[in-house]
Amino acid sequence: MTDRQSTRPEGRESRGPVKQESQRAPTAVRALGQLAATEWRLLLAASTSLLVASGAMLLYPRGIKLVLDRAVEAQTPPELTGLCLRMLALAAVIGVGVGGRQFLFGIAAERLLKRLRQRLYERLLDQDLAFFDRHQTGDLLNRLTVDVNTIRVALTSQVGTVARNAALAIGGVTLLVYTAPVLGGATVLAISALIALFGFLARRASRLARRAQAAFGNASSIAQEALSGIRTVRAFSAEAFERQRYDHALDIAAAAARRGQQIGEKLRALTAFTTYGASVLLLWAGGRLVIEGKMTVGDLSSFFAYSLILAVSINALGEAGGSLVQVVAAAERVFAVIHRTPTVQSGGLRPADARGTLELRDVRFAFERGGGRVCVSVDHLCVAAGEMIALVGPSGAGKSTLAALVAHFYDPAQGSVMFDGHDLRDLDDQWLKEHISIVPQQVVLFSATIAENIAYGRPGACDDAIVAAARLAGAHDFIAALPEGYRSHIRATQLSGGERQRIAIARALLRAPKLLILDEATAALDSENERVVQKVIEMIAGKVSVIIISHRLSTIAMADRILVMDAGSIVQEGTHADLISRRGLYRRLLTSHRDGHVVPERSSGNLENSL
Repeated sequence: MTDRQSTRPEGRESRGPVKQESQRAPTAVRALGQLAATEWRLLLAASTSLLVASGAMLLYPRGIKLVLDRAVEAQTPPELTGLCLRMLALAAVIGVGVGGRQFLFGIAAERLLKRLRQRLYERLLDQDLAFFDRHQTGDLLNRLTVDVNTIRVALTSQVGTVARNAALAIGGVTLLVYTAPVLGGATVLAISALIALFGFLARRASRLARRAQAAFGNASSIAQEALSGIRTVRAFSAEAFERQRYDHALDIAAAAARRGQQIGEKLRALTAFTTYGASVLLLWAGGRLVIEGKMTVGDLSSFFAYSLILAVSINALGEAGGSLVQVVAAAERVFAVIHRTPTVQSGGLRPADARGTLELRDVRFAFERGGGRVCVSVDHLCVAAGEMIALVGPSGAGKSTLAALVAHFYDPAQGSVMFDGHDLRDLDDQWLKEHISIVPQQVVLFSATIAENIAYGRPGACDDAIVAAARLAGAHDFIAALPEGYRSHIRATQLSGGERQRIAIARALLRAPKLLILDEATAALDSENERVVQKVIEMIAGKVSVIIISHRLSTIAMADRILVMDAGSIVQEGTHADLISRRGLYRRLLTSHRDGHVVPERSSGNLENSL
């Protein structure tokens, strides 16, 4: 087995501090506002339509006042007809304004959401592996789908509604005060108290919404793990266990969501009672003013219409408040990723050529796992251009950790990893990856054709180059035998583990790297195919620097030098003949040699697992 990759590595920060997810600067609301600024023309047009429609709505009660006052004063029917026609024109303006507002807000929202998804996905791809070690894949996918969709629903349907009702509420309060200063002033005081209470409850609901979003993300991660490993689930008849695990996660998420919903419902109930109850009180007070001759029937009707507009608007704002709390929580999770600065970043030197030399100086690297601390400590290591070295050692010795540092998946906490005399932190990471290829034990092939998978690291490669790489990796014969050959789709093709491994080797070779890392790359191959890969290694020997991690003696013995690792350090170094002639860990490992494999022992240190 190879060393497993770390879950919580600690590396030195490079090119600026890392923004932690607990930091929300700029805040989610401000970040959404900055994103919305890119569509300012559409939003300006939508806002104009909103203001026109809202203004027409606010004029409507004045029309009611005029019609009633003229009717009470027994004016002529033609005058009433003219007033009603004007109100009909206002209704047309309201209809056009409402439709235009919704249409324009919808277009702007869809554009914003597309840009938000693109930016989030881009930032996810930019993150260092330490970020993915700390976050479950299901949770990250939840942010990209569920959280973004939550924001989408709010932007397409609720933002326009909230803006309209806010405009109506402000206009309604202003006209209430203008129509009846005393009653309007009392209304303003009641609304102020309601807003203060809303803010208090909204903060509590926001905390619960964040917990619910995180809990649902954890449930998604559990489902993603079970579905991606369905063969293992089925092999161990663990369906009931996975159902129980998922149900438990959903119970936690649902409980958090339910508590937040209870607060939201209390807020909605309080808002509805306060607004409509206040309308009754205002109607009672206004009726007394009419009886006392201090207000006309038209004024009372207009005042009551404004109070109803205000009540409906505030009630709608309260209804939307609970949903907007969830939107803010979702936006915080999304922008926490977008605003996070990776520890390993692109940008830096791009030398004209590469030789493939490697040097490690006083490298220290550590991570936490299972309550323990796993460390890698290498004082000095040099690999000349074209040299082949093998890393061997017990499981947990740090072999794959060292390979991950060389491939610049992580930065060391101390010391330097040098490629062609340059610290990896000073090199452009994309340039570096063009000259370093790694073949892991756990092969990942993407949903594409075999040719596209081989050319994954070199887009645009010609067919001849793809075939040549496949021949080098011993993959051409079985690929050519498929009904569609290199155009066969991975999902529709039943490939063995060894066949998948050879496709991965062809993918690495196509890039013509200066440094090739084979991390148990022959583990899934039978003896015949292993010899094919060994011939490939022999062919590139002296032209490409090679680091081999393997437990197979036949592969290890090919190396120019063998480095024996234990407890994160290099404890022996030399050729196979040198090391076998000396007492030490390498010789002890060979004593447990079975069928061409060096059987890993438990590490002599306190490490039982490694990267």
